[in-house]
Amino acid sequence: MIILCFYVFRKHHISQGIVNIVFNMGMYPLSIQWFGALSIIPIELYNDTPGKHKWKYFFYLFYPLHIVIFVGIKIFLIK
Repeated sequence: MIILCFYVFRKHHISQGIVNIVFNMGMYPLSIQWFGALSIIPIELYNDTPGKHKWKYFFYLFYPLHIVIFVGIKIFLIK
């Protein structure tokens, strides 16, 4: 849902920040998800121009891998 809202408000950075805070802090009261609201910092710093280095494939791997690592840690801690 947050990705859809980011797409809808792609030209309105303040609205993206509000959506980010509402989803990360409003839907999960007093949880670790609140740290997700900090993601607005790099999102707001993005200026719609590609960087010097092509990091696309790194992030294609990083996102699913870090989720798998977190799930693995959770499973390990629960057992």
